[in-house]
Amino acid sequence: MLAQSAMLRGGLVRRLALNAVALAAGGVIAQLCFLAVEALVARRLGRADYGVTSTVYAISFTALYFVEFGMGNKLVQDGARDPRCIPVLLGTTFALKLILAGLVYAVLLLALPALGYGAKIVDYFAIFFAYAVLFALQESLASVNSARLQMHINAAFQAATPLAVLAFVAIAMVGDVSLSGIAWSYVLACLLVSAVWTWKTFRAERPRLELARTPEIIRGSWHYGLSGLLYQMSYRVEVIALSLFGSMVEAGLFAAADRLADIAMKVSILGSRVVSPVLFRQSRHDRERYVRSCRMVVRGASILGATGGLMLAGLAEPLMVGLFGAAFAQSALALSILAPSIALRFATSGLRLVLTSSDLHGRRVGGLAVGVGAAAALNLALIPRFGIAGAALARLSGDFAQIAVLLASPDLPLPRRLLLAWMGVPIVLAAVAHGGASLLTHSPWLHLAIALPLFTALLLSTGTVRPSELRALLERRNEDTSEHEPL
Repeated sequence: MLAQSAMLRGGLVRRLALNAVALAAGGVIAQLCFLAVEALVARRLGRADYGVTSTVYAISFTALYFVEFGMGNKLVQDGARDPRCIPVLLGTTFALKLILAGLVYAVLLLALPALGYGAKIVDYFAIFFAYAVLFALQESLASVNSARLQMHINAAFQAATPLAVLAFVAIAMVGDVSLSGIAWSYVLACLLVSAVWTWKTFRAERPRLELARTPEIIRGSWHYGLSGLLYQMSYRVEVIALSLFGSMVEAGLFAAADRLADIAMKVSILGSRVVSPVLFRQSRHDRERYVRSCRMVVRGASILGATGGLMLAGLAEPLMVGLFGAAFAQSALALSILAPSIALRFATSGLRLVLTSSDLHGRRVGGLAVGVGAAAALNLALIPRFGIAGAALARLSGDFAQIAVLLASPDLPLPRRLLLAWMGVPIVLAAVAHGGASLLTHSPWLHLAIALPLFTALLLSTGTVRPSELRALLERRNEDTSEHEPL
């Protein structure tokens, strides 16, 4: 029995590892394709019209959570526990999302002109919102595969959608370019992939519609929806605020810089999906290993974030000009300010994961809400005077506010002093490396060549990274795959 249990566990671990690799590969392809699409659109449309597309994107994907409402998470949660409920949840959530999408669409078509948005925004939204709705429907399809541990299917379609968008947008760029042509490219490309994915999933699952279960679904999903809405707002509030209180040019400039920051943050999301099952298991079954894993996750996230922020801060101007064109050179200022925000958000993602694995969901959502609220208030105060720099500073300040609330919890699973050190030391060392390299050169590439080795030396000399811990981690990997305790 023990041998059979070990074999089953080993097979499950290998399956989870393959799923993680597939998700990572699909995520990388998706982000590279979306970056290519953004750069292509920005170069052809210019800063103002790119601001239009970015504003509608921010509005649509924020409103998306009033359509999705966390129902995808509900499907994963219940479907993983009892696969027999998947057909009903799939059919019912699909129908509910279409109904909610119609309501949200009607409300926003009336609200956008009332907020002062012009015809360009309203007309582009009228087409583009269908893309966001299709994305919400894809979340239900992806949730089915996640519940059945078939993430490789998600990875395939996750990569196929941006590839199709890139192809359709490239075709739309031939000849005269129009905003409506760009919007239809997104919609038709996503519709093509969604149709194939829906056909495949519906054929396998045979979904059923039971609208009588709507109250049960809403009760089980709203907290996921609220968390997702706040998380989305933490990335979209600046562009929306700039479009309302600044100009479309400023919205376009900030959105270009934010696109690079957004790609960096996808790494932390993928990392969270890989390590969260381990933390959930250890928090219940092995407290000593849980503490050790928390240290590695929080400190590792902070080091990765600090490294990414250091690279983006040093290469801000060549990256923005090289990708988006000389017209977006001003975006380098916003990216330089967003670089420490990226480091903070990486570190915060590790802390949120620790809180979630310790069942402190309320504190996690509360910290996110305070961060979003602080950023929104500061955007109102700073944008009229400082433009895109004010928006970037508002986000950075909101990140500090979120961390303060998260660490203020009286029932943290680990000592506050240790969490603060694990999060803060790598970021401080990266700031020292950045400052030291800036004193020696003004060349972006030479700056990077100096800053990265200096940062590495500081990590090793201060004991923030210990080679002995890395060796122990590799040794424990084989041990973990042969344990007999359940996931």
